[in-house]
Amino acid sequence: MTDDTTTARLTPREAEIGWHLLAGTDQRGIAGKIGVTHEAAKAHLSNIRAKLGVTQHTEMLARLREMYRTPDATIEDARRHPRTWCNI
Repeated sequence: MTDDTTTARLTPREAEIGWHLLAGTDQRGIAGKIGVTHEAAKAHLSNIRAKLGVTQHTEMLARLREMYRTPDATIEDARRHPRTWCNI
């Protein structure tokens, strides 16, 4: 795992993708929701894993759950206030 300074470097797009992942959306679904190709979505996921310091998808999900551990937060909150979630 990594420290919070690493997780704070997610871009607003990556933060949004994190919410989609936690909502159970697969790579192709994420690509459709954010309007990019499947390959672009895979690249975003690879970047997220690298920034979180993990290699496995399940590790990435666990780390994202830790980051977004706010009971009332939704993906709409992340879209409206991306800096709250990525602290860039």
